[in-house]
Amino acid sequence: MFGWLKEQRKDLEDAILRIKQDHKHAINQLDELQDLVKQEQFRLSEVRKDFVIDRLAKLTKYACAVDWNRMHAFSIERAYPAPEDLVHATVIGYFKADGTVGDWILWTDEETHNKLVEEFKQTIRK
Repeated sequence: MFGWLKEQRKDLEDAILRIKQDHKHAINQLDELQDLVKQEQFRLSEVRKDFVIDRLAKLTKYACAVDWNRMHAFSIERAYPAPEDLVHATVIGYFKADGTVGDWILWTDEETHNKLVEEFKQTIRK
């Protein structure tokens, strides 16, 4: 009389077991995918860093000229955008025509930065 109930229970137990196995398999696949994503993120961050450093290194090789008097500059600083960056910027603070403050960012090597600092100091002395 209760044979069909025993069969149903067995079928349900089998289904639950399959679901648990499928769940475990899905979790394992998810873990593997997460590991792959982490590896790819690291690889891409290295590629990006190499690209940025290469592009900025090329930019620092260009000479730059500043019309200090016309620019109304009031400061010049060396900026380090991020700790891992190997190429740094020179930031020139200046007053805009409307009286607000602006900044001009130049990607420079140390030699060009020092040259600009000397030019700025000479302009301020005048």
